[in-house]
Amino acid sequence: MAETKITYDKYKNLLEMLNSTDTENTIVGLSTLNGLNHRENRVPILLLKKYAHCPIEMWNENAPKVIDFFKTLDFDFNKVPTYKYLLEFLKKIDVSKEELEFFFKDFEAYLTSQIHTIGYTFVKNIKIEVE
Repeated sequence: MAETKITYDKYKNLLEMLNSTDTENTIVGLSTLNGLNHRENRVPILLLKKYAHCPIEMWNENAPKVIDFFKTLDFDFNKVPTYKYLLEFLKKIDVSKEELEFFFKDFEAYLTSQIHTIGYTFVKNIKIEVE
C-alpha cells in the first residue's frame, strides 16, 4: 500500500473525481483509494463515501480493499453515513486529534455552506476547535 496521506486539497480533488460524469475519472479515483494506506486515511475515505455519488457496485469493483478494511472496523459501506454517525464511529475506533481536525474542517465547510444557503451570508465561516 502506498504511504500517501490524503490532504484536504487531495480529498477535494478525489471527491471531484468520484462525482465526475466521466466514469473513467470515478474508476481512477476509486482505484487510487484502493492503493492507499487505509488506516492512515480513514477520515478522508469515510467523507468521500459520504459525498461521492458513485454506486456501491463501483466501490466493490474498483476499491475492494477499502471495503474489506472498513468491514474489519464494523463499518457498513452500503449506507450513506450522517456526520453524527461518522463522529460516533470515529470515537469508537479511537482516531487521532489530527484525524478529528480533518473531519471537523469538512464539517465546518458544510455548516458554513448551510448557513449561507438560508441567507446568513454575513457569517464568514464556522470554526470548530478540538481539545
